[in-house]
Amino acid sequence: MLECEPHRRTPEAAASGPSGIGRAYRPTDVGRPAATIRSGTAATTPDNRQRFRVANVFYGIATSGGTLAYQKQAPTREAADKLLDGRLAAPFAVDANDTLYQWDASGDYNPSPGLELIEPALLAINSADDERNPPETGNIERELKRAKNGKLYMIPASEETRGHGTTCMAKFWKEQLQEFVTTAPRRPFMPGPQSAMHQSKAA
Repeated sequence: MLECEPHRRTPEAAASGPSGIGRAYRPTDVGRPAATIRSGTAATTPDNRQRFRVANVFYGIATSGGTLAYQKQAPTREAADKLLDGRLAAPFAVDANDTLYQWDASGDYNPSPGLELIEPALLAINSADDERNPPETGNIERELKRAKNGKLYMIPASEETRGHGTTCMAKFWKEQLQEFVTTAPRRPFMPGPQSAMHQSKAA
């Protein structure tokens, strides 16, 4: 199963550096130079830690949660302020350097070149309100055609979905996954070199 990650980066984009809406929203460059990030001192000053807290909250709201769900939770200015204030006041135990490392590690991620090599049945899941992987770009439909047995399930947006966070909620896709697992063609087991070696030792 391929979960909610359309191939938003072309090989050309991967070669030229970070791109894609998810990267554009990243909270990792707020208030400190790259040298500070790489030196491991991003979280050591109060100012930097507060900047990261604010950036992390705004990033979360902007790129995960779902438009309809947020409208239901905060239909008025007062409700929106309360939601934001609550998140800003919440305990902040995230390690800034760990988060920076996670984002930097994905900077050159590009699965596109190997899609034709995927032969088994593949189920891609995305949600219609995914902010980081917006379906309206058509990326996932276009790239999925390159996988021989690829199939897409798009979760309809609703007041119950949570945008990019929707695929973390199994109730929205468990039936489709169960059907996929039970109907996917079975392939004969082909032991690799390690399996063959263990079998010969056991004999």
